[in-house]
Amino acid sequence: MNTNVIDFVVETIKKFHNKSEIEMNKNTKLDSLAIDSISFIRIIVEIEETLNIQFDDDFLMIEQYKTIGDLEEYLARKIDEA
Repeated sequence: MNTNVIDFVVETIKKFHNKSEIEMNKNTKLDSLAIDSISFIRIIVEIEETLNIQFDDDFLMIEQYKTIGDLEEYLARKIDEA
């Protein structure tokens, strides 16, 4: 697990979803954060631009990820492919 990626994902969620008061980690369930689809797309765009990667179309929906850790695992694979 890449702690830096987890930290980046958490900070990006906090930035675009105004959830700075909530403690998050790899086990935080994304549905518990009540992120709407527009906020999630904004989070994805920030991740793509910062990490210089592109999400596959099948992974653009928040429903693909149960936890922050699931999103981190996907990002780790994408970083390895780059």
